[in-house]
Amino acid sequence: MDYNLNTTTDLDGISIIIVNYNTKHLLKDIITSIYDSCIYIKHEIIIVDNASSDGSNQLIKQSFPGIKLIENQVNMGYAAAVNIGVLNAQYEAILVANSDIKFRLNTIDKMFEYLKANPCAGIIGAQLTNPDGTWQRSYSFFPTCFNALRELFYIINILLRIEKVMWTLGLRRPRRVDYLDGACFMMRKHQFLDIGGFDEIFFFYAEDADLCLRLKKEGYERILLRDAIAVHYRGASSSICKPEHYSGMQAKSNCKFVEKHFGIRKAQLYALLKSTHFFITYSMISALNMFIPLSKKKDIYRTLWQSYASKIFGHRHIGA
Repeated sequence: MDYNLNTTTDLDGISIIIVNYNTKHLLKDIITSIYDSCIYIKHEIIIVDNASSDGSNQLIKQSFPGIKLIENQVNMGYAAAVNIGVLNAQYEAILVANSDIKFRLNTIDKMFEYLKANPCAGIIGAQLTNPDGTWQRSYSFFPTCFNALRELFYIINILLRIEKVMWTLGLRRPRRVDYLDGACFMMRKHQFLDIGGFDEIFFFYAEDADLCLRLKKEGYERILLRDAIAVHYRGASSSICKPEHYSGMQAKSNCKFVEKHFGIRKAQLYALLKSTHFFITYSMISALNMFIPLSKKKDIYRTLWQSYASKIFGHRHIGA
């Protein structure tokens, strides 16, 4: 990657990068929420469009002419689109957000001030909530064999439930995490570029875990700001396909992550542990489905089980 030579390392403003793919119905909300939140901070908005066909670009040009619009001719994936946006960023502080995010007042201010005050923080994430204000998962644990084993015994599910209860009770101090959800994060541009940006072998999913692991290896902290709220319409920016399609992509990306960092054998063990976990969960839901309609979840867990199972012996090179 090459640096944008017009950028300084002073945190005097924010470049807000939004990746869009056929989410015209969401763009007005996120853009309006940015304008409402960034009254006193210098900022620019960069929208990287991945060859949308729903009129998104026309909306931006007509309604928001001040926004920098980058029009890709093909869908390059989330990681590649973010990299393009960062390379075109004017300011040192970069805020990356999905198009299905809506910022609460002061959220961007809080993230920006924390970044300025904490040079050891390599990346900062907002606390995501559902549209009704309830807690939503904003971070997770690195895809490793150890964590897959913990997930097999539902330990990670329990830890996330504890986190939900703590946040709901008002315990909202910043905390260190493994990796932050890529839907909304802020970091310094030069650090993003120094570690190589997003790895574009991850078309969609796991690019956030990969970025955070590389930051960890460089000694940087990954911080969740629990009192900086961003509403996340989870899945709205990827709703043009069935949920099972994205579940399969997630499984593939997680296995790529493990192979990249730990090797093929660990990736196969990871896939075995995950497929076992999702087979058990699928079987439990299938049994419950006789009494409670859970058909949608059942289909997703079946896809996850089958996707991970296919990686146990049929694993390809990480670039595949």
